[in-house]
Amino acid sequence: MGELLESLGIQDSGDALISLLSHQDSEGRQLLFSLLSRFDVCQFGQYQNKAHEVADIVMERLPPSIGNVLLLPLLGDVPARKSKSGDAISWLMSRRLRANVEASGRQFAMASEHIPDALLGRAASTAFVMVDDFIGSGKTARKAVDRLVGLGVPGANIYVCSFVGMVRGETVLREAGVNCIMLSKQARGISDAINIDDKAAALEMMARMEERNGVRDGFRLGYEQSESLALMCFCPNNTFPVFWWDGPVWNGAFSR
Repeated sequence: MGELLESLGIQDSGDALISLLSHQDSEGRQLLFSLLSRFDVCQFGQYQNKAHEVADIVMERLPPSIGNVLLLPLLGDVPARKSKSGDAISWLMSRRLRANVEASGRQFAMASEHIPDALLGRAASTAFVMVDDFIGSGKTARKAVDRLVGLGVPGANIYVCSFVGMVRGETVLREAGVNCIMLSKQARGISDAINIDDKAAALEMMARMEERNGVRDGFRLGYEQSESLALMCFCPNNTFPVFWWDGPVWNGAFSR
């Protein structure tokens, strides 16, 4: 257990994870340990390097027809109800992306909830780059894409970027005809796992754990039943809630 936590860089969650495992039977512990071994962990200290990596990939994919680049946080709702991780990531990306964009002879701009009319008027020659740390079901990202398309932005000029993303979310975005950049991609943790033979039994076992700890229906198997195995600076609600839900039997090992 100690070696696994160290390899993932989550030693601080050791006591909480041991508590979680102690409330399960041997088969439950085996399932949770298997899921933990496949977690995609991105600590906040890694965000700067990952933001730079995303910025470089965006530049590689810009066609010659693009003369302007607009960097935006990925926001499903406008106005946003609270500060989003995309706001922080856009600022982490901004210096690197600005330097690269201007070095290529293009113009760079940033926005958040309001997009300048001047850039919308040049939508055909502008890349609209939306960023977040994690994309799960794709529902929020698709809402942001649809808003841009509704403002007259061509889907081919929209770049949706994340450090970690689910294959399911990528499929939803590809269907919208946009560019999708994910540094790491995840399939569903149980339903698509190549190392779990009896997936139905594993899903039943997970359902029993969630019921015991009072997980609400809307979050069973993670939001939108995503079955994610992601831990960012905060834990996405797409991740299996046994790891983050504070319930009557155990408290979440990872902070939301």
